[in-house]
Amino acid sequence: MFAKVKDLQANGNKKPIVINAIIKPDDPVATAYMPLDEKLYGKDAVAEFADKYHIDTKQQPALGELLRAEGDEL
Repeated sequence: MFAKVKDLQANGNKKPIVINAIIKPDDPVATAYMPLDEKLYGKDAVAEFADKYHIDTKQQPALGELLRAEGDEL
């Protein structure tokens, strides 16, 4: 796929190139407030937020969890 993009650009293409656009009916994740750390927000708040935005907390752990796993305390 990216070879095609390189070919288009090499041949002077100036139009935008969209790669694998996925349109979903879900609202975007609200990033100003993301209660994903159970230690800070509690298990219920994390579960509610994760369910609302379809977030797998095992695949996307909170920053605090990652820091604590490295021995840093938040």
